[in-house]
Amino acid sequence: MDNPPPERPAPASRPRDVRATAAGDRCRGCGKLQVRMETTGMGRVVEVPAPCRCAFWRRVNCICRVCDHAVVGKPRVALYCAEHRAAARAASVARHRAKVGEKHQRAYYARNADRKRAQARAYYQSSAERRARKNAGKAEWRRRNPDKVRAQKARYELRHWKEDDSYMARYRAEVAAGERTPAPLPRNDRGERTCLRCPTPLAGRAKICAACRRGDT
Repeated sequence: MDNPPPERPAPASRPRDVRATAAGDRCRGCGKLQVRMETTGMGRVVEVPAPCRCAFWRRVNCICRVCDHAVVGKPRVALYCAEHRAAARAASVARHRAKVGEKHQRAYYARNADRKRAQARAYYQSSAERRARKNAGKAEWRRRNPDKVRAQKARYELRHWKEDDSYMARYRAEVAAGERTPAPLPRNDRGERTCLRCPTPLAGRAKICAACRRGDT
């Protein structure tokens, strides 16, 4: 008698969705069985659906990875709800900056300097409360740092003294026209101009003596 041909193995079934909970189904993400065996009050063993709730299960069912809220974004693609998506994005940006530093951000601002300055001006001018708060902070900084303010004005004058529309050019024009009156400079008993910080006589257009400028006094 001829031997019968060997039986062919059954074709492997295509993996089904993780939400299917029939006997033997496993999660395509972690590989765990999606059922558990329990005993009823009559002593009968039955299979009870028990989804693993792994990251894959959460993504397929549109549940946030961190909490049980619905995800925000494309179904079965989004991973987080609105709150945790913002936190994950901030953490990703922080890791990137820790790795490469600020060079890409500085390069972007250098390439788009005019547009970023226009955006900053629009943001500053869009709120009167914001302008008042920022101006109050700048006024307090100027009050606490008079030396830095004078140095900044001196640098500005050195850079822009040839420009007709600079602040100093407009100021001198207004003084010459009698529209503004400059504050009088300190003088000694002989009528000589003195340093703004000490009684040392000065010559020319200087307002601070060399010793005060060096910080010797």
